[in-house]
Amino acid sequence: MEAALRAFHNSDSFKEGLLLAVNLGEDSDTTGAVYGQLAGAFYGISSIPATWLDKLAMKETILELAGKLFHVAVNIQIDRSGPL
Repeated sequence: MEAALRAFHNSDSFKEGLLLAVNLGEDSDTTGAVYGQLAGAFYGISSIPATWLDKLAMKETILELAGKLFHVAVNIQIDRSGPL
């Protein structure tokens, strides 16, 4: 987690940060995955290089599920009147 956060803090784009994250050392696949989730939420899908997206396995399924998740997230109603 620390390595992913460091890469996010020390980069200015999704691509730059991901390349930094996976080249920091041990457990690069996990670091890259954590960075990808954080930076993807921050920068958005348009920041991911098209050549990377084109090679993504099950791309259409992933995009469909992401769309459904987004729809649920923006329509959720949270009861803030009670205790946490």
